[in-house]
Amino acid sequence: MKTNKQWNRWGWNILATLLTLTIPFGAFAQKTITPPKEAIASKDQKIELALKKSKKKIKKKNGWFPKLKLGANLSLAQAANVPGVDDGLALSIGIVINGELLYLNGSHEWKTELIAIHTQTKTPTIEPFIKTADNLNLKSFYTYRFKGKYGVGIFGGLQLSTAIFPTNLVVAKDTPVVNVTADGTKETPRTLKANTAEQLTGAFAPMVLKQKLGITARPFKDKVATLDVKLSFAGQEVFAKGRTVQDDAATPELELRILQDYLQAGAELNISIAGSLHKRIVYAFNADFMLPFVTSIPTQLTGFQLLDANISFKVGVKLAKWASIDYVFRALRMPLLTDKWQVSNNLVLSITADFI
Repeated sequence: MKTNKQWNRWGWNILATLLTLTIPFGAFAQKTITPPKEAIASKDQKIELALKKSKKKIKKKNGWFPKLKLGANLSLAQAANVPGVDDGLALSIGIVINGELLYLNGSHEWKTELIAIHTQTKTPTIEPFIKTADNLNLKSFYTYRFKGKYGVGIFGGLQLSTAIFPTNLVVAKDTPVVNVTADGTKETPRTLKANTAEQLTGAFAPMVLKQKLGITARPFKDKVATLDVKLSFAGQEVFAKGRTVQDDAATPELELRILQDYLQAGAELNISIAGSLHKRIVYAFNADFMLPFVTSIPTQLTGFQLLDANISFKVGVKLAKWASIDYVFRALRMPLLTDKWQVSNNLVLSITADFI
């Protein structure tokens, strides 16, 4: 027979064994507790959000940066019995193509830009559609900037500017017209019938090819405004066969000046300022002034009378990501083509789409 002391000893041994087996299982059970699915999802979302933020902060500094934007604008107006306004329908429709290809590699920059604008307008007084805006501008420039806070560097490149489609003259009533040669000689006058289109220049004319080589600087750079200044030696070739309106108010006829091709070389100054005043308001100003030293055709103009100027200003208000109201002003002076400033103003509602 076992004594009470023996039973007590056995009891304590059994209790100790049970405790020894229970503690590891309890610890294992605590380690394998599965958290709620909501907690796992929330943690994954936080990690994903953190990764997205880190990617946004890392911007590619070198390589190719392409852009392509297509836009369209439409204007429609109808009037009847309005003082000072012709009765009828006025319709204007146009397209805009804006492309850019930028290559960056350290101090090296190669930028190619393409801007094409064309607008056709129908007025109550003129039956056929006539173009009221037509410009193709293609330029490609290489720039090397030295180290320094003013962005001083050297640059060189090519530029092409022309009209895309033929230019026609359409008058609202029968009008006497006369061709005038480069030396001022008038040909035999004739009558241009109302609403009859007469071609003045063909497609891609006049065409101006320009080559530039010079120095550049960026004295100021900020989100509100970035200022670029360029001084260069420039050469240009003008292919301008055709005619342009150069009317003399003192004569009964409408004078059409016969254009001629020519070459020029000289110095050019370019000033451009661009930026944004608000996240919805952007603007850009550009001015080119070229003073030729050499001209291939005889002319009575001298010194600053030969100055070519191309001034443009654009301000846009973004209504949405795909829509904006844009005002574009352009003033062009090429005295060997016409002695008058060529000025255009456009205010349009643009619908755009970013393809690249």
